[in-house]
Amino acid sequence: MDYFEDIKTINVNTGWWHSESQINIHDLAKIEISIIASMFQSKELFHKITCTLKQDDFTFGTTAELFRFLIPYLTQNEVFGNKDEVFEIALSAYNSKECSIYYAATMKILASKPRRELDLDLVELLEFSKNRKEILSRPAQDGITDILVEIDDVWGDYTVYYRHGIVTKIYCSYIFHTPEELCDVFIKTFENLARFTQKEDSSLVMIPDDDNPYIPRCFKLVKQITEINKLEKIIGWAIENKIEQTKIPSSRGYLINKNFFELDNKGLKNIPKEFCEVFTKTFLLDISSNELSALPRNINLLQLCLFLALCNNNIEHLPKELFEIKRMITLCLSSNKIQLIPSDIGNLSNLETLMLSNNPISKLPASFTHLTKLYRLDMENTLIEEDSLEHIVLENIKQISFDDKLLPFFIKNIHRLPNINTINLYHSNYEATDPEISSLSLCFEDEEWADKESYVGSGCVVLKGGNRS
Repeated sequence: MDYFEDIKTINVNTGWWHSESQINIHDLAKIEISIIASMFQSKELFHKITCTLKQDDFTFGTTAELFRFLIPYLTQNEVFGNKDEVFEIALSAYNSKECSIYYAATMKILASKPRRELDLDLVELLEFSKNRKEILSRPAQDGITDILVEIDDVWGDYTVYYRHGIVTKIYCSYIFHTPEELCDVFIKTFENLARFTQKEDSSLVMIPDDDNPYIPRCFKLVKQITEINKLEKIIGWAIENKIEQTKIPSSRGYLINKNFFELDNKGLKNIPKEFCEVFTKTFLLDISSNELSALPRNINLLQLCLFLALCNNNIEHLPKELFEIKRMITLCLSSNKIQLIPSDIGNLSNLETLMLSNNPISKLPASFTHLTKLYRLDMENTLIEEDSLEHIVLENIKQISFDDKLLPFFIKNIHRLPNINTINLYHSNYEATDPEISSLSLCFEDEEWADKESYVGSGCVVLKGGNRS
C-alpha cells in the first residue's frame, strides 16, 4: 500500500459534495452527552427523549450505543436519577453484547449535569439528522462517495465517516474531547488536516483506495507522537502487570486526566519514567506492598503529590529528586531496606506524616529540624540512636512510635511534648507499673497497634494524644 505524505498535492474531486457546515462537531458532542444524561434524570425526560429521537439521530457511536442500551435497561429497572446505580449501569453496559462503551465513559456521562436547553438540543439534533438523511439519500455520482478521517492524539483515537461530504458517524475512545480539526463537512476537515503536513511531532498520510490508488480512502493524522508513545508505554506496562482498568484505564483520554493512583499489592518491579512525565498532576500515589527496588529518577515531576506511599518494598536508596516534591504532606517509607535518610529531607517543609519503621536506619539528619509541621513520626524497629532524636521538633509531635531503648529520652523530654497524653506499651517490654512510666501521668492504651512484621521482639512504644490539661 502506498502512502502519500503530502496531501496538499492530492486532487480530491469533491466539487459536487455537500460543503456547507450545519453544526459544530464539538457542540454536537456536548448536546448528545447532555441528552443521554437527561434520559437518566427522570422517567418523564426519558419518555420525552425516547419518543422524540431514534438511535440513528446520534452521530457519536458512544451516545448512540448508550441510547440503545438505556432504553430497555431503564424501562426494566427504573433507577432514574439514582447516582448509587451509576456504576452498575456502566458495568452492565460495558459487559453487554449490545454496548461495549468503556464504563468510565458511561459513568461520566450519566453523572454529568444536563444542559438547560433540552428542547433546543432536541430540535437542533433532529434538524441536523434530518438534513443529513436528505443529503445521504442523493444518488451516487462519479468520484469519491465515502471517505474516512482518522485522528490519534493524547486524548484518544477518532474515526470519522463521511458520505457525500457530510459526517455520518464518529467513533472515538474519548467523547469528552473532540479534535479541533473535525468538522461536519469533509472539505473543511480536509483543509484543517492540510495544516499539519509540515508540523513537527505529527504524521499525516493519505491511504489510497484498494482498487484505485489515485483515489483517497482515508486520511490519517497522528498528533503529539512523543506524548502518545509515552501513554502507550504506560498502558503496555499496566497490561503486562495485569493492572485492572479501574487503576490504569486503557483509554488515553482517561489516562491523562487521572490524578490519583492506588497501585498497592500489584507485584510491580518498576515504575516507568513515562509515568512521572505524564501524570504530573498526581496528588496521591500508593505503590506500597510491591517489589520495587528503586524509584524513577524523575519522580520530582510529581510536584503536586501530597501523599506518597512506598512502604513494603525493597527500596535501598532514596534519590534526591524525591525530596524536591515540596508540597508532600505524607511520606510512607516503612518496611524497606533504607539505611540512610538524606539531609535533603529537610526540603519537605510541609511534611506532616513520616513513616520510617522497619528500616536499618541508623540516624536522623540534622535537617530534621526543618520539618516544623511534622506531627506523626513512626520509627520503631530501626537502628536510630538517641543522639539523633534532638533533631526532631518535639513540640509539634502528636504521635510518635519508637523502640524501647529510646524511651528514656522521651521520658526525660516529656515536658517538650505538649500534645502527648497517652502511652501504649502493648508491644513493649516495659510495664505500666514501672516507676519511670507511672510517674509520667499519661493515660494508658492497651490496643495492638503494630503489624506482626513491625514487631520483632525488641520492644516498641507509641506516644500519642491531644493537648494535656
